[in-house]
Amino acid sequence: MREDLHGDVNPDWRNYRPVNGFEYPAIHEAGVADEQFMFEIAREKYPERAIEQGVRWVRWCMQSPERLVLVGPNSFGIAQVDWRYGFERRSKLDMLCSRPASGRALEALKMVQLMIAWAKEKGALGAFRLDADTGADFEPFARRLGGKAVTATWYEIPL
Repeated sequence: MREDLHGDVNPDWRNYRPVNGFEYPAIHEAGVADEQFMFEIAREKYPERAIEQGVRWVRWCMQSPERLVLVGPNSFGIAQVDWRYGFERRSKLDMLCSRPASGRALEALKMVQLMIAWAKEKGALGAFRLDADTGADFEPFARRLGGKAVTATWYEIPL
């Protein structure tokens, strides 16, 4: 545990538990032994995508101190804390993939809570960004975690 700049004691992200005390499944930092499981879930969830092409990137994420890769019994996720404009530490969700079944969203939500706590420990500023290029709706997670909708417009130009 450490004190942040305001003197509040923050829990180490690995021991973080939500206030309501709900017991979540075991979630741990991913290692090479978890790769097959992670890609199995990703292939189930996104069969139309070339998931195997991401192996090198996932391995790089597991070794990067700027990324956190977590695995649970039914899901996995990757978050990053990176320098924006060379002087602001920002954090965001890179990927969150969970098997669709009753109760499994709580495991993914717990992962996001752990990622947010980790980002704070890493000194990230502002907010933890949740978005997806898969059409996933993170509104229920964001609301439960005290987030708000931010509308941004971007344009896609065909290549």
